[in-house]
Amino acid sequence: MVEVPHQGPVVAILSAEQAAQVYEIRALLEGRAAKLFAERAGADALDQLVERNAAIQQAFLAGDFAAVVERTTAFYEALFAGAGLSMAWDIVRSLNARINCLRLMTIGSAGRQKQAAAEMAKILKALRKRDGQAAQEAAESHVRRVAEIAGVLLAPD
Repeated sequence: MVEVPHQGPVVAILSAEQAAQVYEIRALLEGRAAKLFAERAGADALDQLVERNAAIQQAFLAGDFAAVVERTTAFYEALFAGAGLSMAWDIVRSLNARINCLRLMTIGSAGRQKQAAAEMAKILKALRKRDGQAAQEAAESHVRRVAEIAGVLLAPD
């Protein structure tokens, strides 16, 4: 059992080790997508990401975690599309059930909304500057932080 903020206890579908693997894959793929997006995507694609991030933040503020998950998936779909990584997105999509389960578990953590907003702002700032390396580092850092939260939540008592 895992205590999920705003939901109560639920049966953990993933072990801590499985979750760590999901986050490792996410860090690799999302970091690469952010780097290539910064280098390849047009202004319209960047505008779309900014809009999708704003929608995520609105859902966070409303406490609508289902919408946060849905809108976050849409954000990453646009990120991978702008990077020209359709095959990598297919891999991420194959993990989305696991990713979304973990996302629902972590997004209600104390202070996570502010942390996530700051992390996403850092990614977008790097993308706006067309700084591929900074975008990759920001994306990977975002995933590492949420992996830490999940690790605490999934740790055996």
